[in-house]
Amino acid sequence: MATLKDRLFLPLQGGGVSILAALTGYLHWDWFLYNPVDAALGIAVLLFTTGLFWFYAQSREEDPLKRARLRHWLALAGLVLGMAWLLYLVLMPLRFPNAFEPRTTVRLVGSTTLGEYLIPQYLQALLARNNPVRVTTSVTAIGATGGESIQIDADFTGVPLDSRPDPVFKELDAVRFIVDAVGSGKGREAWETGYADIAMISGSHDLQGLNGQVNPPRVAKIGRDAVTIIVNRNNPVNSLPYNDLQKIFSGQAMSQWQVFTREKSGTTQDLSDYLQLPGGIQGSKVASNVEMINAVARNAQAIGYASVSFLSRNPNVKALGIERAGQSYPAPSRDSIRQGLTDPETVRSIYLYGSRTVGADVALNTRIANFLLDSIESSEWQDFVTATGFLATSDNCPTAGACGRVIERDFKGNVPTYQEYQAKPPAHSIAFASGGDAPDNDQINALDAWVQHLSAAERSQPVVVFGHSDSAGNPLYNRGLSIARAEWVQRLLEDKYQLKVQYIAGLGSEYPQPQGESRRVEVFHNRN
Repeated sequence: MATLKDRLFLPLQGGGVSILAALTGYLHWDWFLYNPVDAALGIAVLLFTTGLFWFYAQSREEDPLKRARLRHWLALAGLVLGMAWLLYLVLMPLRFPNAFEPRTTVRLVGSTTLGEYLIPQYLQALLARNNPVRVTTSVTAIGATGGESIQIDADFTGVPLDSRPDPVFKELDAVRFIVDAVGSGKGREAWETGYADIAMISGSHDLQGLNGQVNPPRVAKIGRDAVTIIVNRNNPVNSLPYNDLQKIFSGQAMSQWQVFTREKSGTTQDLSDYLQLPGGIQGSKVASNVEMINAVARNAQAIGYASVSFLSRNPNVKALGIERAGQSYPAPSRDSIRQGLTDPETVRSIYLYGSRTVGADVALNTRIANFLLDSIESSEWQDFVTATGFLATSDNCPTAGACGRVIERDFKGNVPTYQEYQAKPPAHSIAFASGGDAPDNDQINALDAWVQHLSAAERSQPVVVFGHSDSAGNPLYNRGLSIARAEWVQRLLEDKYQLKVQYIAGLGSEYPQPQGESRRVEVFHNRN
């Protein structure tokens, strides 16, 4: 008769090797996810080896010698199978490391200014709202000073279709995005040859001549930017004459300055054209905006240039004003661009462009590319563009209060006027589920009840709407999510109840609430 020890301990003892193998399989789950036959085989081995010892534990063999032999052979069988499976698990992912098999790959090539940060963040936030099983990102340098390639893989295996709000992601289980940040000129070349699905362009000069093609591109103008001269924060200089900048960046003033430049790129070309330097910019070469800013931050005598959108990345650099043609222009910023105070010759537009081909029979990668172009021009993602440091195309108000509907925003997501409102409780607050951009029916009914109780005077008074998120996940995604929540409430208030919404704002997670109440939209009566 098998003892209690035999019944409980021996099956675990005998299946130990297989359990170890199963744990190893878990470490390589991504590889087996795309090899269901191997996964099923692994489960079978685990069950079989554990079952062998369960059979031994249940055996009624009374002869001690026969029991010992049975145990010996079962243990040997379990050990051989378990070790063979363990070895298989260890070696196969090494033999076939590229387990991720995307159904399609979408390639974006061009501007380092866009490809370094805005576009990867945009893709990751867009993917996140479609709830993939996982998103992995890898960065590879392209030569010493040739830019970088960012690969983003998203796996939707097993994700319900109703959890993917964007229809294009319902068509696939895996997708790969490759963002090659190598300069606007190379982006145009890659698009013209068909290598890139989307070209990333900083500056309009790279669009010249394209509209005359037989198949002109679908152009998405996503915002504005400016090329700014940067120096170390401790440098006493706050402004330089245009003629001095010409001498500095042409190499005629190397003794006074440590000049940094980049390989050929849209930003480099724009500054070279602005300073009228036929020989190009002379200086020590770096690969990207980030490297440029960090190099200038480390050197008190350094001078360089970068996109305005990158100025917030390092507090140890500052932008310079420029004195040109009898005019003094302040250091560029989003506010100075918005108000028309920045030297107009340094302001440029940023674009994505791709194919105009549409239809159900179009290749999946082209449909995804078209979706990316359409989305980034929408109000939700235009605010995302601003959150990453650019001036979005939709932000055409010269001052914060000049438009009837203004989304106040800065890089941190703060809205200056919010402090005026938060001193008192909101007129109404709507709660949202985690990751959701629409409230549930209970919250909608509560909103309806609040509106019904408003007096005629209160209904005629404009309201302001502030969206919030919790701090879980990507800050920029949360920023966009808070804007989407505010816009959802705005549409309901305007379309269903005919209330006047003066302006809205998405604040991300900057103003948290206790006990999980941060995911909310607050409605205030306008205090102005």
